[in-house]
Amino acid sequence: MSQSAEAFLQILSAPRVGPASAKKLHAWAHENRLSMREAVDSSGALVAALGVRKAEAVASMKSEIVRQLEKQAAQNVSMISIEDPEYPTQLKQRLGKDAPLVITFRGNIELFDVSSVGFCGSRHVTDRGLQAASDSSREFTTSGVNIVSGYAAGVDTVAHRTALENGGTTTIVLAEGLNDFRVKKTFRDVWDWSRVLVVSEFLPWATWNAQSAMQRNYTIAGLSAAMILIEARPSSGSYAAGLAALEMGVPLFAADYRDEPESAEGNRSLIAKGARKLTRNAKTKRPLIDLVMQSVKNNTVFAELPGSEQLGLWAASHEDNLWQGSNAS
Repeated sequence: MSQSAEAFLQILSAPRVGPASAKKLHAWAHENRLSMREAVDSSGALVAALGVRKAEAVASMKSEIVRQLEKQAAQNVSMISIEDPEYPTQLKQRLGKDAPLVITFRGNIELFDVSSVGFCGSRHVTDRGLQAASDSSREFTTSGVNIVSGYAAGVDTVAHRTALENGGTTTIVLAEGLNDFRVKKTFRDVWDWSRVLVVSEFLPWATWNAQSAMQRNYTIAGLSAAMILIEARPSSGSYAAGLAALEMGVPLFAADYRDEPESAEGNRSLIAKGARKLTRNAKTKRPLIDLVMQSVKNNTVFAELPGSEQLGLWAASHEDNLWQGSNAS
């Protein structure tokens, strides 16, 4: 646990003191050639940067933070800040000023630095969607790509589990704090902490809420060289995750269905907005991931969304097959 991360945690935990104040103190400390630990420990620095009331609130949290850090250590939970060399460079570059100031994690930190593809999709996914998620996750896993997703039911669970049961790795990005994280029963027979990284950008004791889930989508996209959308209803969290990827310039690939299920109505909308179609080979039934792997290899960040003329380059060829039932020919 770095001293910088401890300092950020202390200020972020203080009542009525949030990320904006933490960034303000961070900038003040940098200008005055102080570390965050030195700034948080100095009443004069806190008052100069934040004012008396917020300075007192931050100082009052010191003993509570010590208690929380002891609890985290007992659970093998660690923390890094945006100042630390271990912080994922890609996340910092893609999110810029909105990058999480602190990341709490448990598991294999080396997965921050490997090629990754993100998955998003409905909790109430159809059987076709489950098959698409499983097939796609398997293809990437056997190609040596790490799978990133959000640990929700449905698509997330299938993507994570498929990676692990095929000997691959996976990164779980939570929409709540890590204090109450538990390995779900679904994963117990394949779980391996050396092949898993669980991360959270929220305070360790934070509970799940919809706003955090939306914010978490940006972190999933930020850690991924490309995003795979399996099924999304318009205005759903999965649809928002797809929009987040497009907004950030992360290549988005949406499963393209024949006789589109209601749970995938958002897929076509996102394809119209710039997502590429994810299809499968008509003969082998295997997902066609060459274009995704090209994005992984180049880790491309597009400055702007492709126009309608460019979208034709990503359309399915005559050899491609839209996602259908398992017996489709």
